[in-house]
Amino acid sequence: MAQGPGTPDEGVRRRVLDAASPPLSAAAREAYLGALDEGWADPRRLHAEGRRARALLDGAREAVASVVGVLPAEVAFTPNPTVALHTGLRGLLHGRRRAGAGLVLSAVEHSALLHTGQWHEAAGGGTTLVEVDRLGRVDVEAFVAAAGSPGVAAAALQAANGEVGTRQPVDDVPGRVGVAHRVRAAGVPLLVDATSTLGRDAVPAGWDVLVGAARAWGGGPAGLLVVRTGTRWRPDGPADEAEQGRVPGEVDVPAALAAAAGLLDAEPHRERRAQPGPRAWWPCCAGRPPPCPTPRWWATPTTGCRTSSPGRACTSTARRWCTRSTGWGSRSRPAPPAPPARSTRATCWRPWAC
Repeated sequence: MAQGPGTPDEGVRRRVLDAASPPLSAAAREAYLGALDEGWADPRRLHAEGRRARALLDGAREAVASVVGVLPAEVAFTPNPTVALHTGLRGLLHGRRRAGAGLVLSAVEHSALLHTGQWHEAAGGGTTLVEVDRLGRVDVEAFVAAAGSPGVAAAALQAANGEVGTRQPVDDVPGRVGVAHRVRAAGVPLLVDATSTLGRDAVPAGWDVLVGAARAWGGGPAGLLVVRTGTRWRPDGPADEAEQGRVPGEVDVPAALAAAAGLLDAEPHRERRAQPGPRAWWPCCAGRPPPCPTPRWWATPTTGCRTSSPGRACTSTARRWCTRSTGWGSRSRPAPPAPPARSTRATCWRPWAC
């Protein structure tokens, strides 16, 4: 059969350079497959299978919260990042409807936010698009001035552009106050679209609503919606008991677990890239790794090791999750140099400066 356009030839070694949509990481794939057996039930049910699924979902939420630096109750999982962007921005507009009906966006926002702006205008609101320079960077003064105008309910800005890679001036840097703090100082809540940076770059600061895309770090199709406690955010439709009333319907537990596992797996790599100088994993450094103060163990169906008690140990086939301060790892991780002799319990790997 003839090869059609775009069809890979057999025997040709290919490299996929689609950085916005990488395949599932090994950690996310392992977590997803394990959760298909352990977390298939509805986490809202009270039977044993439902409670087990709920425990897995709560663990995934805690893991994401530890990386982002928020409370677990502030994290919600969505079916995809487009739903998270729509829900996050519409919730801000609805929660601040008494303050006004104005919305400020940059001209290069994700299409989901631009479409929300068009929908908002059709419903009687006002949307202001702030232009960018030839590098795709937003005009900071124009954005802050637009956000500070009377009647503005919310503003949204991407942390970085997923097509050209331009970082937007969200955070403070020496000699410059970032957009986030200046917009919040004007009393306007800010949604930061981190779908291109979360898991790859430092978490932005100063936001009220944060959106992430698990696919960006190899965690599958799920989206993340994080709403800071105290933010005037209200769903603009019927409320649901799932996900703190922010996202209606049943949560896909395997997808949430894959997203969390992929993010935890990506975090040490991000930290290692951010640190100057040589970096290595524990086996090349002197001493033993510190214990995990509040570990979480996730096991394959055959091990039966499902506990959050530090007094119990998992077998070498288990997956062990630790807090952000200690990192994450498992014996099934592609190993750095072989460590000294140790027990067969799951090991909490952490990158150390040698």
